Amino acid sequence: MQVPDTTADPPTLPSLLRSSWLVLSIGVLLGVLAGALHVSVTPKTYRATTQLLVTPTSPSTDATAAYDANLLGQRLSTSYASLMQSPQFAELVVRDLHLDVDASQLAASLNIVRVADTNLISASVDMHQPGAAQRTANALAPLFATYMASLSGDQPGPSSPAAVTVAASAVLPTQPVSPQPARELTVTGFAGLLIALAVAAGRRRRTTLAQEVIRFEERSAVPVLAVFPDARAQAAQGVRELRTNLMHELGAKPARPVVLVGVRDAHGTAASLAEALAQSLADIDEQVLLVHGAGTDAGQPGRGLVDVVRSGWPLAEAVRRGLPQRADVLDWGEPVDDPSDLLALSGMATLLGDARRVYDQVLVWCRPADSSSDGLSVAAHDVRILLVAVGRDLATGQVDATLRRFFRTGAAVTGVVVLPRPMRSSSASGLAAQVERHEPTLR
Repeated sequence: MQVPDTTADPPTLPSLLRSSWLVLSIGVLLGVLAGALHVSVTPKTYRATTQLLVTPTSPSTDATAAYDANLLGQRLSTSYASLMQSPQFAELVVRDLHLDVDASQLAASLNIVRVADTNLISASVDMHQPGAAQRTANALAPLFATYMASLSGDQPGPSSPAAVTVAASAVLPTQPVSPQPARELTVTGFAGLLIALAVAAGRRRRTTLAQEVIRFEERSAVPVLAVFPDARAQAAQGVRELRTNLMHELGAKPARPVVLVGVRDAHGTAASLAEALAQSLADIDEQVLLVHGAGTDAGQPGRGLVDVVRSGWPLAEAVRRGLPQRADVLDWGEPVDDPSDLLALSGMATLLGDARRVYDQVLVWCRPADSSSDGLSVAAHDVRILLVAVGRDLATGQVDATLRRFFRTGAAVTGVVVLPRPMRSSSASGLAAQVERHEPTLR
C-alpha cells in the first residue's frame, strides 16, 4: 500500500482566507454598513483656526530690551494659552456671542496650543455650523483682552503686560473634520474583517480535526479507529470507541498482538493510551497482557522483558499479575546498555507466540517512531500496528511519513488513533498503581 506524498493544507492564514472568503466578505460588508450608518447619523463638525500674536506692551529701546521682550512674550503665550481654555473664559465667550452651547461644551471644543519657540498661539474651534466656528475663532482675541482686564479689574490698555492681536484670521471652513466617510468606512470595514476572521478561525478550529480525519482516510486507506474528544471527562468514551473498533478490525481470536507506536515523542502518549486500552479490554473480561516495550535509563527492578527475550526466562514468571479484572503487565526489567535491537530478536517472536496462547489480547507499546526504530523491529513478528497521533500530525504530514516507513517493511497497520493533544501518563487509567507486583520465584 502506498501513501501519496500530498498532505492536507495546514490551518494557515492563506488557507483560512480561501476557505472562509464568504464569511470574511460578509464581515467586511457589515463593517462598511455600520460605518455608513455612523456617518449618516453623526452631525458634521467644522473647524475654524486662527493664530494669535502675544506682544509685550513695554517699549523696546534697544536690542537687549527687544530680546527680553521676546522672551517675555513666549512665556506669556504659554500662560495665555492655558487661560483661554479655562471654564471662566468659555463662559465669557458663550455669553458675549450668544452661542447655543454651554461653557463646558465650548471648552471641550477649543484647542489652544502655543506654537513652539514663538509668541504665536494657535486657536481652533469645533462647531456644527461653519459660520459659528469662524465667528467664534475670530472673536477669541478681543474677548480674551476683555477677560484679562476683568481679572485685573482694569480696562485693556498700556498697563497690560502684553497685547493679544490676530495674526491670521479664521476662514470659513468648507469641509467637516468629522465624520470623515473614507476613514470611517475603512476603519469599520477593517474591524468587520478582523471580527469575521476571528469567527472563521474559531469555526476552523472546531471543524479542522474532523476534516483532516476524512482527508487522511481518503488518501491513505487506513482507518481512524478513534478520535478522542477534547474534554478530559469524555476520555473514557474515546477508549471505549477505540476498544470496539479495534476488536472489530482484529477479527476472530486468537488475535495478533497489537503494537502501539506514537508518531512522535508526545509526552508518553502511546504508553498512556496502552494502559487505558488494556484496562478497558480487561473490563469486558478479556485476558490482557500489556508489554512495556520501551526501555528507560533506570529500568525496573525484577524480571521483565529483557530477561524473557535475551535470557529465555519463562514469561509466566516475569509477568506482574493483575487483580481481578485488571490486565497483566510485563515490565521492561533491568536496564541494558543497548535496548535498540531487543524487539527485533527471535526471543521477542517466541514471547509473543507464548502470550497469544495464554491471553486474549496482547498489547505492546514502543518508543515513538520519530526517535526510534523499535516499532519497525517488532513489526516483523506478525503483529498489527496501531499508530497514535495528535490532531496536528494529520495536517503536517507526520502520520503519512510514518505510514510510509511501515509500509516499506510490509508491516500491517490496523489503524490510527487521534488525540486532540499529547496525553500524559497521569491522565491514563493509572494501571500500574492498580496491579499487584508479582515476585517470581527462582528455579
